[in-house]
Amino acid sequence: MSESEQLERSEIRRLKFDGTINLGHVLTAGSMLLGGFLVWSQSMVVQAKQDVRINVVEQSVIEQRAALRQLADTQQIAMRTSDRLSTAIEYLSQRPKQ
Repeated sequence: MSESEQLERSEIRRLKFDGTINLGHVLTAGSMLLGGFLVWSQSMVVQAKQDVRINVVEQSVIEQRAALRQLADTQQIAMRTSDRLSTAIEYLSQRPKQ
C-alpha cells in the first residue's frame, strides 16, 4: 500500500464530530435526565422507608430495655419474698411444738 492509501484509510477511520442537534439527541438527553431523576427520587423513597424502619427498631429496643428492667425488679422482689418466706419457715420449724 502506498502512503496516500494509508492516509486515506486513516482519515476514513477517524471519528468526525458533527455539531448539529437533532431530535434523537434531544430525546436521548431527555431520557438520561429523566432516568437520573427517577433513580434519585426512588433512592429518596427508599431512604425515607429505611429511616422509618430504623425508628421502629430503636423504639422497640427502648421498650425491650424497659421491660427487661421491670423483669429484673420483679425478680429482685421475688427473691426478697422468697428469702423472707425461707426465714419464716425456718423460724416456725425451730419453734417447739405445742
